[in-house]
Formats: sequence, structure tokens, C-alpha cells
Amino acid sequence: MSVRPISSGHQAGRLVYLSILSTCSLFCACNVRERSELRHGPAELSHAGLVTRGLAGKVLSAASELAIPMDIAVTDEYLVVIDLAADSVLHVIHRSTGALIGQFGRRGAGPGEFKAAWSMQAVDDDPAKVWIYDIGLRRLTLVDIGASLAASQITIVKSLQLSTDGVPTGPVWIDSATAVSLGFFRRGRIGVFDAAGNHTRTYGSLPLDSLEVTPAVQQHVYQTTAALQPSKRLLAAVTRHASRIEIYAVPGTTVAFTNGPVHIAPRYTMASSARGPFMQTGADLRFGYVDVAAAEGAAFALFSGRTREGFPQRAYLASHVHVFDWTGRFMYVLRLDSDVAAIAVDERASLLYAVRHGPTPAVVCYRLADIGTETLGESAPVNP
Repeated sequence: MSVRPISSGHQAGRLVYLSILSTCSLFCACNVRERSELRHGPAELSHAGLVTRGLAGKVLSAASELAIPMDIAVTDEYLVVIDLAADSVLHVIHRSTGALIGQFGRRGAGPGEFKAAWSMQAVDDDPAKVWIYDIGLRRLTLVDIGASLAASQITIVKSLQLSTDGVPTGPVWIDSATAVSLGFFRRGRIGVFDAAGNHTRTYGSLPLDSLEVTPAVQQHVYQTTAALQPSKRLLAAVTRHASRIEIYAVPGTTVAFTNGPVHIAPRYTMASSARGPFMQTGADLRFGYVDVAAAEGAAFALFSGRTREGFPQRAYLASHVHVFDWTGRFMYVLRLDSDVAAIAVDERASLLYAVRHGPTPAVVCYRLADIGTETLGESAPVNP
């Protein structure tokens, strides 16, 4: 892996990054290598026997300004990347040329600043605008990418503080008046928010395995990442430390709870501190679905299957994508040629975009047409 100098901005970003990790128990820290003697099972779970098709990616952008890219969103002309450790939080990349054409967002808590930018959602009726969610501030910020590029500084259309006693982990707007989010809530699985950011209700059953484990800990054990169907009728939620898939009608009913084709059960113990019970994990923790993207006909779930022990500092990265229909039925596997941290789908162009960390940080593009299907909802041919 190449090494680049770390600027003061990179260093500050890494401190924020480590703070997020300690809060959410998302990642680990060690050197990158596989161990020959593993105590906690295989380093990575096998996909043998599953319908699988390999995809070769094209590096679209490997700009030196990229540090730890962790999320990506598709707009009409641009890709917007959240970077956890670069001098600027947001990178704007031209989709056609791969050129880095803008960098915006200082680190902080003021207007136009971000403490822990975590997820994004492009605006359907104005694709030059993107909602950025800051999990550290519990704040949604609507950024006008086109105006920011024209002015050479971030242009904020709206900023919205979410009012809740829970912790939303990835709010998405289902219309101009209503947003929904998975997260850590006292009652229910999904929080519903109004246009002013007020938490109005919660729905969906808590994923309780045992009455001895508190709801807050169980919400953490089954922490999810979610993606909204383009028609905004359904929401797919995938579990970070298990192989569980949840499909919800929005906002309202549960459509399906199911497990993916490679089974993972959460590994943790419940510990206590002055703040109360919490989820404690170790080297045996295995990562399941680390990201999800949505097309109208299918949900694309990025699957790791790796333990912390076997893949120190890389367990949260993944090279397999499990494709499901919107009933939760597994269809096939895409095998990527890079370990990536996050994905996004452009259904109209039949492209999948991803951000990777090594051998150099980059944005990579995959042609979904190469899997040999006419639509994103059809199964691919077998390629063991």
C-alpha cells in the first residue's frame, strides 16, 4: 500500500474518524495482513456454490486529495464522495472525465462545516443538490453542488437539526415532508421525521434476541445501513455484523426479514459502564453487510464476511455484492476486483460506482451490463 504525507487536515480528520469508530464500534485498528493460524474460524467466508459473476473495474479517479473515502452518491453530472480524513469533507468528481472539480466542507460544527459526515442522498427533482447527514451533529445539510462549483465555496440551501432522543444512522427523504431513518431508538426500528426535523413516530419491530439484552444494545448489535428504492416505495436495510436483510414499506409495514446466502450471526457480549450497558466486541467479530445501494428492480448489498482477526483494519472492506429483489429473495453475487468501502448504483447507465482505500484511494466504476443481464432485476449466469 502506498503511503502519502498526512497534512494537519488529514490528521484532524483521522481523529474524527477514530471518534466515530469508538462511538459506533464500526472498525478496528491493526496492520493489514492475514494470519496463518486463526482462532475464530476462516478469515473470510466462502461463496462456493453460489451464482457468481466477476466484474472488472475501471479507476475513474485516483486524485491525490482522496484520503479515506467512505461514501459515494450519484448525481446527474457528478459523483459526490464523503472523505473521513481529507482536508475537505466533500469531493466532487466529474462522472465523464473522472476529474476532481471541487472540494468543499471544513471540519467543525458551524455552517458549511461537518463533524462526522456519514451518508448522502441526491435530490430527485434537482440532481445538482445533495443532502449530507452528519451523525456527530445529527444534522441534515442540503448542499447545492452546482452553485458550490460556480462560487468555489460550499453553498448551503438548508440545514436541519434532527430532534430526537435516539440516534438516526442514515435518514432519507421519502418526500418533501417526511424522512425515515434506521438507528438506535428506544421503541421500534425506524424513526419518522417531519420537514422540520421532529421525530414524529417510530415503526418496525426491535430485533430482540433475548430479553436479557437491552433494546439499545440490540439496536447496536443489528446496526444497519439502508437504501431507498428509486420509486421510494420500499427501503432495504442490511446488517453490519450479521447476514440479515430487512425490507420495509415506507413509511409503514415490514415486508420481509431474511438472511443472505452466507450466514453470519452477531458475535458480542453485553458489558456495562457508567453510561449503562453497551455492545462489546473482539477479534472474533465478523462483518456482514457494510453498505447497500438500490435500483428499482434490486437491492445491492456489499458483503464482507471477514473477521477482525483475519483482516486487521480491512474487515469492513468487501469485494462481494449480494443482489436481492424487493421481496428479500437472493438472486446472485457480483465479485468485484477490488476491496471497497461503499457503493452506489446508476440504474439508467447500468453502472456501479465504488470507493476503495488501496492500493491507493480511488473511485472505481463497474459496468453492470457486463454481468450479461438486460435488467438489474434478472439473475446472472453461473460462473463458479
